[in-house]
Amino acid sequence: MFYEAVNRYQIGEPIGGRLIAAPALALVLMPLVGMDNAGNRLGNGAGYYDRWLAFRLGRRGTPLLVGLAFECQRQAFIEPQAHDVPLDAVITENGLQLFAPRH
Repeated sequence: MFYEAVNRYQIGEPIGGRLIAAPALALVLMPLVGMDNAGNRLGNGAGYYDRWLAFRLGRRGTPLLVGLAFECQRQAFIEPQAHDVPLDAVITENGLQLFAPRH
């Protein structure tokens, strides 16, 4: 049986259960506010994903980071900050786009 607590955004979250560290995951699907063709992304501005995935800065590997968005959210260019963790791919209604690795 799952029990939920309501978070500060009034969204139900499960209580308890086993915690899994981000490096142990194979895939992370991220909702986006915006993205560009280089894999830079805009979220809700609080940096939750960037802090959680900071170990991925400057390297490829698991988990695979895939954004979910609509094409109308695509921007010409998003200026990344030093702490921004880029996407490996994005899925829109037009399909899957893979991004080139960064060095």
